[in-house]
Amino acid sequence: MRCAIAMILLLAVSSAADAATLRVPADYATIQSALDASAMGDTVLVGTGTYTSFTTVGLFNTAALMPDGVVIVGEFGAAQTTIDLSLAGGLPGGAAAFTCSGHISGATVVDGFRVTGYPPNSVGVSMAASAAVSVLNCIFEVEDPAVPDVSTPRRGIGTWKSEVYVRNCEFIRCMGNSGAAIRDNSGSTVVESCTFIECENQAISAYGDLGAGPWFLEVRNCLFDRTFSDLGGGAIQASDRPNGIIVEGCEFRGVEAAINGSALSLSGFGEWQIVNNLFVDINMETGRNVLSLTGGRPLLVAGNTFAYCQQSAGTGVAISTFQSLWTLENNIFAHIYGGAALDVHFGPAAGCNVFWDTPEGVGYNLR
Repeated sequence: MRCAIAMILLLAVSSAADAATLRVPADYATIQSALDASAMGDTVLVGTGTYTSFTTVGLFNTAALMPDGVVIVGEFGAAQTTIDLSLAGGLPGGAAAFTCSGHISGATVVDGFRVTGYPPNSVGVSMAASAAVSVLNCIFEVEDPAVPDVSTPRRGIGTWKSEVYVRNCEFIRCMGNSGAAIRDNSGSTVVESCTFIECENQAISAYGDLGAGPWFLEVRNCLFDRTFSDLGGGAIQASDRPNGIIVEGCEFRGVEAAINGSALSLSGFGEWQIVNNLFVDINMETGRNVLSLTGGRPLLVAGNTFAYCQQSAGTGVAISTFQSLWTLENNIFAHIYGGAALDVHFGPAAGCNVFWDTPEGVGYNLR
């Protein structure tokens, strides 16, 4: 046993010793040339500047085709390190700033870049069949187009059958037919301490084209500011997350959806927790609501504040749900106008909730 442990430690030390740091543009003229020379465990440091070169891979262009297990860092942060995609459009498959495919190490990291110059059908980070890729401290900013067209996505992050960890990123005016900022197809996503501003058609969309799988979605300590959707879920739409959905410590301000769930539209399987969030200044059309919840057993809605939320007419301004196994406790409903605060078909297990200035009433006899 001691020999085995010693061998593991020796290999770990050897791997760390073999790791290299490659610098752009000091050692390599382009980001891709540095990545081509890198190996698992290496770090590519990208200096101050705007980078416009790209590589054609099949039917799309990418600024950085990432090797598995490589860490790429904007050395002086996103404010000084920009990937400009304006020259990378024109191919049927679109364009991506960073591309990860088949990564299994769990060690790939993209850190400290600003992505801009989005052409139609483009994405900041593209992932397929990859495990535990981290995207940190990045800015994904779409210039405000004269005529927004969500049918030609300009997305922050797009994943397929992948796991992604996103922290301390900003998504500004991203757009798409769904998941304008982050679109997770049949995978798992963790989002922490991020800001979403004026993203159109669901800031975050997590769904499963492949049916139910061992997937989850966790969103914590994020700001959603004036995000919008022509569909349900102006900020977050999620379905088919059997391993759970957690939305915690977030602020939803002025979000809007044309259908239900101006802030959240959740459906499918798994345990859901919606806790300690602020939903404020949300104005809706007739019959809309802040939270639309269908599925998710058991469901916990606790410690949230709903303030200055209103619809033209209807009921269930704050919450609409068909849940039969759920808990509603320690929430504050204040200044709820245009309909009753709740539209529920099965009564929750209710703790202490505060309803203040809700002229149309609670909507259910909580006992």
